[in-house]
Amino acid sequence: RSLTGPLRGVAIAVKDIVDIKGQPRGNGNPHDMKSDPAIEDAPIIAQLRALGADVFATTSLLEYAAGATNPKVPEAMNPFNSGRTAGGSSGGSASLVGAGVCDVAVGTDTGGSIRIPAHYCGVVGFKPSYNSISLVGVTPLSPSFDHLGLLAKDLETTIRVFSALTGKSISPVKAKIDGLKVGIVKSDFELPQLEKEVADSIQEVIAKLRDAGAEIIEVDNHAFQDLEKTFEDILLFEAWKVHGEKVSSDPGHFGAETLRLLQAAKTVSVERYNDSMARRRELLPEALKIYQAIDVLLTPVELGRAAWGEKV
Repeated sequence: RSLTGPLRGVAIAVKDIVDIKGQPRGNGNPHDMKSDPAIEDAPIIAQLRALGADVFATTSLLEYAAGATNPKVPEAMNPFNSGRTAGGSSGGSASLVGAGVCDVAVGTDTGGSIRIPAHYCGVVGFKPSYNSISLVGVTPLSPSFDHLGLLAKDLETTIRVFSALTGKSISPVKAKIDGLKVGIVKSDFELPQLEKEVADSIQEVIAKLRDAGAEIIEVDNHAFQDLEKTFEDILLFEAWKVHGEKVSSDPGHFGAETLRLLQAAKTVSVERYNDSMARRRELLPEALKIYQAIDVLLTPVELGRAAWGEKV
């Protein structure tokens, strides 16, 4: 690695779904963990090394980032309570950062796989805009939704690493709360799965923001709700395209839960997929309008569930 780059000395762990030269790409699967090593680094790893970072460890994940652990691969547990999960699928990355082992780790996110473990482990989770970081050398799940992102100890570290990776100078901004337009979705606070402690905490934050001069704006979330209805068919159809051949030829390769989820993906037709993609294209401009009217959208982190309804 470079000894003079902007990330010199920064220890970075990497979700074991990314190619690291000389290491198998484990994917949270015991067979893959014994497979041939990668012959070259994925672009993100090559970038990190060139920037001076110390890529020092791989981190555990839910099998193929698909929402379930393989029973032969231990699950990453929460750094604050070893009897609780670190979340998924980037739980190993979040757990290492939360435990103070490293300041930053690479994760992937298809439908909450950075946001959920970041929340569970008390770290910053950053899922950047789509395709901001190359996904070459990363096992796909649903290419329409897959992202590479970061889990870090604080905002400054997140900005430092992302700025270096993208070559864009991003300076930490001290937000001026007075006049800040903060969007909230009222129905978010009526979800039956929202724990009272979390709801009360967010309401306290909203009150403090309002007292500091922020404008609290209730937004219509129908576009978000309608977009969510398109998610499952798109993700499952693409997951079958990625993994279907292996599922059909060697079902014993997968843990039972992952196998069940991927077999369910086979039922999504091309017609359903195309209809969902078309509907998504229609709805995205409506969702963008919501963000154009506010500076930030404040929401609780929902109890994470994968697209097929299983706990993450």
